Amino acid sequence: MYLKSILFFYVASFFFQCQGVLPTEEQITMIKDLIAPKLDHDGKMNFSQLNEVVLQVQQKIYEKYGITNENNIDFGFQYDNDQVEIAILSYIAIGKPELNRLVRDIVENNLGPETFVPFKKIKAICVKVAKAVNITPRDFTSIDVFRRLELKSNRMFRKDYVVTLALAFAATKEPGIREIVKEKIQRCDDSLFKYYEEVIAICTEVQNTAHVPMELPTYEQFIEPWKNGSYAAETVQNAIIRHYFP
Repeated sequence: MYLKSILFFYVASFFFQCQGVLPTEEQITMIKDLIAPKLDHDGKMNFSQLNEVVLQVQQKIYEKYGITNENNIDFGFQYDNDQVEIAILSYIAIGKPELNRLVRDIVENNLGPETFVPFKKIKAICVKVAKAVNITPRDFTSIDVFRRLELKSNRMFRKDYVVTLALAFAATKEPGIREIVKEKIQRCDDSLFKYYEEVIAICTEVQNTAHVPMELPTYEQFIEPWKNGSYAAETVQNAIIRHYFP
């Protein structure tokens, strides 16, 4: 998934936002030391282990700074702007029951029991989607968000995300919809990342402008990619620098 390296990013974000200061080497080391024992042999951890780490960090904050550990922790799960565009387009396709079923059937018939697939398989599926809904097949790689995904074609993608991508592509059949979605995302703010509430607000703007049906996700559905993912620590330093030293 996109978000394998959010672990340090969100744990560190919570920790340092509580302090209101930039992280020191000592503080980063403390968080790394809490995370290291939770990593599996492949250097990753699942969502349950992530929860355990966050609770440990919360306890450290309580012990060191006196901030009560009864406070709720907001993981701050976010989508980047490309993910927001793909998600909103998929919500539009889901809002059309016949289109939703058609795309899901195509994905299922072409993947079967496969859980992870390469990007070339996604392209092949979207060619079939294009034929089924009368979209020019070459339009798939002409869409910038898909083209950027193709640049990371060494990655493997979960089956549920393949469905999301295929639905998003199918939604581009609606004339002008992609331009409307992109414009609403850009108008939201200058941030590269969006929280659940912001994504829902953008969806409302899209609906008001394009008058298209849309199936909006619950918060639990929104964070499902994180629950299904595994979390690696190797890109933590880049994530922290990106967040604190833009």
